[in-house]
Amino acid sequence: MPRLALCPPGRRGDRGDNHRPTHGLRAVLVLRPAPLFRAESLCIFSRDPSSMTEITGDLFHVHYDSAQSVVTLSGTLRLNGLVEYEPVAALLRTALEDNEVLTLDLRALEFLNSSGIAMLSKFVIEARQRQGGCVTVLGSREVAWQGRSLVNLQRLMPSLTLDFS
Repeated sequence: MPRLALCPPGRRGDRGDNHRPTHGLRAVLVLRPAPLFRAESLCIFSRDPSSMTEITGDLFHVHYDSAQSVVTLSGTLRLNGLVEYEPVAALLRTALEDNEVLTLDLRALEFLNSSGIAMLSKFVIEARQRQGGCVTVLGSREVAWQGRSLVNLQRLMPSLTLDFS
């Protein structure tokens, strides 16, 4: 992902030419590939995404219990962008395909960044487009972000059941 850097006066920018004076700050586009999963190390317990039931990172855990039709997210999810959330999204899609009734248990999810909320929103839209399915989201009023953000999921899918315990 490109990053924008500001160079102070007299410093080299994108080229090594110091012979031109600079007045004020100038923007330089620095192209550096961002390492995948740099925020946290990630361990996926399956090579085949369709059979994946568990994803574990340094600070989070995602578990799919197919017998109970429950996907549990816990800990702190701070992955960078939708690309890094793809394994979690794939697990959610697999759970949705396997079950008519699916429960997302987010009660132990202490933090979810904006990319994670976007991933959940995309999943809810996919669930809405799939006719006949039922999604229940379990949240906690004790976790501040959930009270504000999970209500928006219900706006995206009016048939979604939102349960704060």
